[in-house]
Amino acid sequence: DLAIFFGLAIMLSLVALEQLRLTRLGQLLFGLVIVVALVMLGVINFFALWMVLGVVSLVILVYGLTKDRLGGRLSPEIKPSISAVSISVSLAVLIASIVFILGGSVVGNAIARLTNISYLEVRPSLRATTDIVREVYNTDALFGVGPNRFGDVWRLYKDPAINTSIFWNTDFVAGFGYIPTFFATMGIVGGVAWTVFLILFLIGGLRMLLRSAVDDRLWYFIGTTSFVGGLYIWGMSVVYVPGPVLLITAALCTGLMGAASGVLTHTNAREISSRGNGRLGFVLVIVFLILTIGSVSGLYFMGRHYAGVSVFNASFPMIAAGAALDDIEARTVQAYVLSNDDAYARRLAEYQIARIQGLLTVPEPTEEQKQQFNAALNGAVNAAQVAVSGDDTDPRNVSMLGNVYATLVPANVEGAYERAVEQFTKARDLDPRNPLRPLTLAQLAFAAGRQDEARRYVAEAIAVKGNYSDAIFFLAQMDIAAGKTDEAITAVRAITVLEPQNPVRFFQLGVLLFSTGEHADAATVLEQATALDKNYANAHFYLALAYDVLGRSGEARRELDAVLALNPGHELILNLLAKLDRKEPLLDTTTANASIPQSS
Repeated sequence: DLAIFFGLAIMLSLVALEQLRLTRLGQLLFGLVIVVALVMLGVINFFALWMVLGVVSLVILVYGLTKDRLGGRLSPEIKPSISAVSISVSLAVLIASIVFILGGSVVGNAIARLTNISYLEVRPSLRATTDIVREVYNTDALFGVGPNRFGDVWRLYKDPAINTSIFWNTDFVAGFGYIPTFFATMGIVGGVAWTVFLILFLIGGLRMLLRSAVDDRLWYFIGTTSFVGGLYIWGMSVVYVPGPVLLITAALCTGLMGAASGVLTHTNAREISSRGNGRLGFVLVIVFLILTIGSVSGLYFMGRHYAGVSVFNASFPMIAAGAALDDIEARTVQAYVLSNDDAYARRLAEYQIARIQGLLTVPEPTEEQKQQFNAALNGAVNAAQVAVSGDDTDPRNVSMLGNVYATLVPANVEGAYERAVEQFTKARDLDPRNPLRPLTLAQLAFAAGRQDEARRYVAEAIAVKGNYSDAIFFLAQMDIAAGKTDEAITAVRAITVLEPQNPVRFFQLGVLLFSTGEHADAATVLEQATALDKNYANAHFYLALAYDVLGRSGEARRELDAVLALNPGHELILNLLAKLDRKEPLLDTTTANASIPQSS
């Protein structure tokens, strides 16, 4: 969005240099704006924007060189003479665009290293978006799945190959671009409406510029800038998803262009007068009041929404600072009161689950603690049900209700397992291509002592995502708990022979060997896993533990540093590095069953 904003600043500055009769100071100021914007665009390095900027600067350059032979209908008042400054600046922008288009990765990486600024922009590709649209049209072609529902169909129809990437558990709320997303959410009707609007906007802007009948430089400049700005942002909305500020700017430019077009082309305006017609006046007053009340109400509810977001975000620093759970929960309740967002209700359920888990560890609870347990349980169920009622198509809400019941399974509460399975199964149906859903069911079944069911669910998770380390790790833990470590080691060794390029299987074998005390063999196998995938955080982690047991603390530190680079600020890794500094052993009950977020 920042790049699009600076691109808009460059375009409007180029138009100003071309059309306005500026003083030297004015030319200098617009030139300075362009220089600053180009520097920022170099840092951000948005390829699609460089393409657009290159085309626009080329058009302005060609127009500046040939305008004495083009646009014969325009009067000299609004068609100034050739400007050397405008041509020079347009040429500079064109050259900069070409440099970044042809060598964007090299130049962009050099600037990123120089400024120590980098970012990652991830969104579905055009092909992925069209695949989603095609699936939606099989059932809801005319009106789509509904506004703001792209995330729902993404979970249902995303390409299974995405599960091999680090974005396997990412819910995208929009597709390749803002306007293409409407083809899925609003169907053929929404897509055609946007297409017609863009065509009419383009035709209206060109007609305004080429058929101007008014010699008014200011209005011509307003018309040109509003047309260029609107066309630019709406065009970027085809290949990107701009934020609300840019979309509002595009709407403002569209309105300004309409006003300028009426002035420049002498479009006859229709006037509605209520003089002498009491009924019409009454209707107009009512309409005006409805519009006013609707606008004020919209602003009010929008203000409450953003206030809720602000209050909710304020709870995160409190969590980092170790504030009391009651204080954090009170802040979340305040956010929910301001804006009834299901995410806030889901967070409240998490806090109540934390209370339940803490009370379940008490060996002989007092009467007061029993009352606290019942209150926490009722609060967790109510909060989760509120989240589900807010959006029953979000698997996170349904899964949260399942988590409430799953918390009670280790305590052998009657009916808890069945209710948890029911909710987790609903979440899996809403998110069928996410391996996390069957793994959650496997963990629940294992906690309930249902080994066969747990293995079936784990197999389902691995089938959905073949390199799912959490599922592989959990399967190894199940084998160890069942006393089948030797059989599992034999089976996994055979698999590594059949799949010598699969780092996940080497990781599984390494964990099994580590659990049996064969640390040297475990280190050798885990080295193969990290060689096949240098970003395999879990493999680096267990390799560090194996090295430490073998007395190779220097190599253990190197592996932990690799994990920390993949997971900056990870508390467990920082604690283990501190242990190495104190020359304490790394292996304890905390690290023996740890799992690090996978970065590959």
